[in-house]
Amino acid sequence: MKKIRIIRYGVLMAAFIYGSVGFSQLNFVKYGNNPVLTRHTVFGAWDAIAVSDPQVLWVNDTLRMWYTGVG
Repeated sequence: MKKIRIIRYGVLMAAFIYGSVGFSQLNFVKYGNNPVLTRHTVFGAWDAIAVSDPQVLWVNDTLRMWYTGVG
């Protein structure tokens, strides 16, 4: 099983979340479909102002991301 390292880019109250996945500390592969997540475009949505603080966890052979939304 390969070890996956997630790199988090951005600051609190960001409008976008970008990321890269690497299989070692020296050989990173940039994710080509950045941003991974953007704020919601509908006014009043719970994440319409910003998205931030992404956390990626390995759950039952699936990578899942939780994040903070501000609306």
